Amino acid sequence: MALSDAETASLTVSSVGMATYCSADALDFSDVSGIRAYVAAGFNPDNGRLLLMHVNEVPAGTGLVVKGTAGTYSIPVKPTDFYYLNLLKPVFEAMTVPSASDGYANYVLADGEDGLLFYRSDDATLSANRAYLQLPAAAAGARQFIECEEADEATAISSLRDGSQSSGEYYNLQGQRVAHPAKGLYIKDGKKVLIK
Repeated sequence: MALSDAETASLTVSSVGMATYCSADALDFSDVSGIRAYVAAGFNPDNGRLLLMHVNEVPAGTGLVVKGTAGTYSIPVKPTDFYYLNLLKPVFEAMTVPSASDGYANYVLADGEDGLLFYRSDDATLSANRAYLQLPAAAAGARQFIECEEADEATAISSLRDGSQSSGEYYNLQGQRVAHPAKGLYIKDGKKVLIK
């Protein structure tokens, strides 16, 4: 997606303090106070929790979870080379999100009976510039809602090492070295790696 001529993108957070968001422009949250942006970096089918990883530089067209104080924010538009593995799907025009599609289960962020969570979509309508969560149906199972947990700041990726410094070792999201990685999300040579 190409950058628009805009210098900032407008983002509103309601009194619940959390929302989904996407922009057709690449954004930089690093100097914006009162709000934080997250990608959905992983899902643990054992406990039904979605792992949110804090990000500052956001490529165009990236689905996000944003948390912050209620209000409207101006987020600077800034090109970036970052790329994230992300389970959030952007919505640029209002659309109806089906419960399932092509072997995936779809969830929308809502303030429901169990609190502010991602609930299985029941043909929910999302407005433009929002995002929904898409999980492989086999991993999601029959879950009707998904809770979120934030990655520890010590394990969030803020910069990548030069690829010439390759160690070839795998680390889990808690920063512990893993000798024989199984299915899941790992860090290898400063990059996220998903092993299926």
